[in-house]
Amino acid sequence: MPVASTAPRDRDAATSSKSFLSTTVLIASLLIIALISTWITALILHRFDYKRQIIINDFLTPGDESPSDSKSGTSGNFGKEAADLFAADLNDILQQGSYGSGWVRSGKLRIAQPFEGIPQIPVSKSYGIEIQGISVDQLIQAWNSLRYDQQFVSGDLIATPGSPARHVLQISLRSDHSAQRWTSHQPFLASQQELFAAIQQLAEEFVEDTNPEIAGRYYMATDQSSKAIEVFTAWRQNQPDLPEPNLYLAKILVFQEHYQPASSLAEQAENLISHVSRKDRLRINSEVEFVKAMAAWGSGNFEHVEEYLSDSQSKQSYALRNLGRIYYEKRLYTDAENVLLRALKLDPRDFEAEMMLGQTYAAENNNPRAVEAFESALKINPLSSKSADSYLESL
Repeated sequence: MPVASTAPRDRDAATSSKSFLSTTVLIASLLIIALISTWITALILHRFDYKRQIIINDFLTPGDESPSDSKSGTSGNFGKEAADLFAADLNDILQQGSYGSGWVRSGKLRIAQPFEGIPQIPVSKSYGIEIQGISVDQLIQAWNSLRYDQQFVSGDLIATPGSPARHVLQISLRSDHSAQRWTSHQPFLASQQELFAAIQQLAEEFVEDTNPEIAGRYYMATDQSSKAIEVFTAWRQNQPDLPEPNLYLAKILVFQEHYQPASSLAEQAENLISHVSRKDRLRINSEVEFVKAMAAWGSGNFEHVEEYLSDSQSKQSYALRNLGRIYYEKRLYTDAENVLLRALKLDPRDFEAEMMLGQTYAAENNNPRAVEAFESALKINPLSSKSADSYLESL
């Protein structure tokens, strides 16, 4: 019997093999291109969007040999709980330091304190999640190491010799640029109250040493002016070429109604503006002029207040809002209206500007416009009794 030819079958197999090889090469090439693109993107982010990231690992403990009454009343690992508390306190300080606010009262005028340009510092916990032997945490860390200036925080809870119920907490920071350590001031019981106090103290010292600007702002936001002055004074001594410590000290002195020394510090900050990056110069110069305006207002020098706020601050909504207040106090209601409308154009959700606009309309007996302004203010801040009362009164 004739034997069937295997040539077509071999050709099909060869064609299939070549097709599979081509597909494999194509997929591999696409993966390599994607990988290279990812690295390039990461490097670009690293170059142009360079931020700090704090990684907090679980704190280490001496083990379970401590008496049961020495452990926290909450469930879970003591070291993990302490690390979680430290992360929570640190986040709170950074949050309040980044978004704190304050007011200066001079007679009937209340001038808002600007808080801008503070970097965001994410705080994350590392739990080392693994899927089939592949650590997701390590993959994320490899990616973030390109994007961020990473700071790794670890802690050790050390039992006190002869008193295992008491502990000392040591916090360590390791980054590409530095290595630092902080230790709790005295041994503490692992009770809720003492543990909370020790960790809060270390979190504050951590921020004071690693970012004095946010630490000082945190103390300002929490009405701890004396501690804020200590932080800014130390920062000023350590980095005398920076304008910011002088600027913040000037702000605190304005809060305390020490207007002349506040003006002097603002002048010193202005003289040091050349030492900061170009992108920060306009912001710092605006805040310097703003502090001068507040000091001038407190000293009764209204002519200079208007000069400071109208010229160099024309693109700052908070400055225009405060200039509107000055015009309102002088009963220059048309000027006040124009300036406040400019402020709201820059920041449509400026509650204080909207309220001031409503008061200006009310002073001009333009109740329909006053109602509109107070209604807008109430939409911005529905919980404000002041805007609700003003709205009802204008109705």
